[in-house]
Amino acid sequence: IFTYDDSITTVTTTIDTQKPLKSTSSFPHRQAIDECGGICYPDSMPNGTNLTGCTITFTGLKGGVWYAVAIQVEDFINTTSMVPMSSVPVQMLIYVQPEPTCSYNPTIFPLQQCLEVQANVSITFNISAKNQCIPSIDTLADILVSMNITGMSRSNLTSVSANSSVSYVVFNWTPQMDQIGYQQLCVIAIT
Repeated sequence: IFTYDDSITTVTTTIDTQKPLKSTSSFPHRQAIDECGGICYPDSMPNGTNLTGCTITFTGLKGGVWYAVAIQVEDFINTTSMVPMSSVPVQMLIYVQPEPTCSYNPTIFPLQQCLEVQANVSITFNISAKNQCIPSIDTLADILVSMNITGMSRSNLTSVSANSSVSYVVFNWTPQMDQIGYQQLCVIAIT
């Protein structure tokens, strides 16, 4: 409990364990709970960690494999404090796609320009992709959304019956008044 007058009162409740635990972050004090469950990066942060931008770059060593990632999110009252105000463990799984069997990237069409819409008026459009490989070698797996627009929905990937190399996703969106201005939708076609 912090009071912002001439004095600061701190009340702390901790649960201590009997054995010392490995450090799970740059926080120098022993933690009462092993938040990482044994999957923490050994002895330091990964080389791809950018503390200024709060980003971690992860490169899997092998494709087609799941990797466990555990980070400890901590916030501090200022840049010199070593005692976090809060500390939250975050664990996630990252799947690294295997190398594609075809060296040709799929082609996304036809939306390559801005699409003008009106607030409170629903719009539906398709984004299609063409597999540039022989279908027996590789197929289009999905059209992934890497940057979404709030409130936009999408269908599952559908193959065009007349051409098995082409598939599409139907997007539906009703822009709201607070979304007036430039909105960006980014998609990736993967095989």
